[in-house]
Amino acid sequence: MKKPIYLLLLVFMSGLMFSLSSCDRNEDEVPEPTPTPTPAPPPAQATPPSNPTPTPTDANGVLVAVKSISSVTVPIVGPQKIETGIPVALFFDTPNTYLDAGVVSCNSINLTKQTNNSYVYTVDATTPTGVSYSSGVTWSVEGNTSTGVPAINHSPSNPFPVLDSIGGNISKVTKANGVTIAATNTITGADSVIFGVYAPNGGVVQVTKSGNYSSHTFSAADLNGLSTGNGYIQIAAYSIDDKTVGGKKYYFIKEAVFTKMVAIE
Repeated sequence: MKKPIYLLLLVFMSGLMFSLSSCDRNEDEVPEPTPTPTPAPPPAQATPPSNPTPTPTDANGVLVAVKSISSVTVPIVGPQKIETGIPVALFFDTPNTYLDAGVVSCNSINLTKQTNNSYVYTVDATTPTGVSYSSGVTWSVEGNTSTGVPAINHSPSNPFPVLDSIGGNISKVTKANGVTIAATNTITGADSVIFGVYAPNGGVVQVTKSGNYSSHTFSAADLNGLSTGNGYIQIAAYSIDDKTVGGKKYYFIKEAVFTKMVAIE
């Protein structure tokens, strides 16, 4: 009778040790956490390029009536062109060293003098479309005898270039293939046209053509040195007039600019 009891006890102890051993293994064998994948960094982003300010070599100042053109898609209506007037004025005896010219206005709207003595108009919520050029362009410069800038009042007669947009629905620039930047419609009223590609690292490929050009092709070699990421393409068409005041020559420029963000690969 003792043998069956012994065998039963042996089976019970074996089962108990197996159970304890299993518990030990479950406590020790903590599953490895699944590594969280590192998200890919966002593509490099270029700062939107400034509107070109053409500066002839014999200039003592340039006053540029800039018309910045953009396109937005309105539901049902479709793409709509928006024009924003952003005049700029620079006065100098030495290029890039600007002079105080007193109060400067375009179409009776005062520009803001910056710390470097350049004059710009800043769009705000109350005037989202900036300065209107619908009735032409008239500049008024108070002048400053201490800096040698004369008083100027002038309404230049040169035309505003007609620039609609960049055609072809370009969203990507593949450097290895080159790119053709073309206006949607033929540009008219321009003396010169600037075509440019702007990269995230500040690299720029730019060319100035005569006013009868509405497109330009940048080759793969042209684009080779640009960095990849989100950049911009741009067309800037301008016409130019000049006036000599107090023995100094000032240029009055009317410029239409269309800028578009693209991926550069």
